[in-house]
This record gives sequence, structure tokens and C-alpha cells, in this order.
Amino acid sequence: MSQETLKALRDEYAAMSRQDWNAVLSVAHRDFELKTPGGGLDVETISGVERARRAFEDFFSPFEWVSVAPEAFFEGHDQIVVFFLQRARPSGSSAFVERRAAHVWTMRDGKATKLQIFPRRQSALEAAGLSEQDAHADS
Repeated sequence: MSQETLKALRDEYAAMSRQDWNAVLSVAHRDFELKTPGGGLDVETISGVERARRAFEDFFSPFEWVSVAPEAFFEGHDQIVVFFLQRARPSGSSAFVERRAAHVWTMRDGKATKLQIFPRRQSALEAAGLSEQDAHADS
């Protein structure tokens, strides 16, 4: 993965933490798709940058503070798997919600064409054609 792509993805996660959806989607291809996890109530493929922006806003609206921190990057053929730690504080609460999950970014010509969200990291690796060994190669 090029240093430019890695920096762009790191910037994406900083923008997510700021809930700056214009910045997050500034690297999105015009045909961008956001795919939510399978098995949930809101499973769907969201097509288009504007619909993806609204989906992000809706998902994060109950939180007054959010951090989405990348923990590891793995490169597949035309995809990049990012393991991340998300922490959030619901509005009006002192409690934190924390989860570790994964994103699979599909890139074309330096732009993100698809972002898939996976609650299970192993599923993200499999979707990108990577293995558990790939995930531990740098350990």
C-alpha cells in the first residue's frame, strides 16, 4: 500500500472521529457504496455519497463524543482491511461504548468506491481474500 493511500486512510479515521463527513467522503468515488453489516436490522447497501453522509450522521447522532482509531492495516488485491477501535460516549451520559471491528475499503484510482463494515475482524479478512496469518504477519 502506498504511503499516500495509508495517509489518506489515517486522515479518514481522524475525520470520522471529528464527525466531519465532508472530509470523510472527500476521497469517495462518485459511485461510492457503504455496506452495513449483515445480520443487523439496518442491513443494506447505501449507494451514493450523499446517502452515505446521511447514514453516517444518523449512526453517530446519539453520541456526543466519538473516536475511531485504526489499529492495523492489511492490503489485499484491490482492498484494504482496517482493524479499528471505536469508542463513543452517548449524549447525556458519562459511560463509554467500545467495540473493535473492521472496515474493508475498495479503492480505484485513488478514490474509495466501497466501504464495508464488519463487526467480526475475521470476516473482513475473508472478504478481502486474506487470512488470519496475514493479520499476524507483523506481530
